[in-house]
Amino acid sequence: MAKASKSKANPDPKAKGKAPEPERKDNRYLRAARVIIEAGEGVDPAELALKAELSPASANYCMEAYKGINQALREAKLLPAKKAPGQRAKVDAAGNTG
Repeated sequence: MAKASKSKANPDPKAKGKAPEPERKDNRYLRAARVIIEAGEGVDPAELALKAELSPASANYCMEAYKGINQALREAKLLPAKKAPGQRAKVDAAGNTG
């Protein structure tokens, strides 16, 4: 004699009193990177967590990953060297920085 399963194949999320999570189109690293680029690398982790819809721990991990990736790209000469604080980029007549 086979046991009858008590659970449904596709349970109704409303039956448990839980609202379905909104679908996120971007992953957490992309959301975090967009916030960091907009606010700057000195963004507060709590602000990053709020704006990128992350937990505080994930915001810290994303910030460290962002900084590490930028450092690796600078070392590989794929990003320009970081300017010293207060130093402005040179802009020529065509609007190119250099």
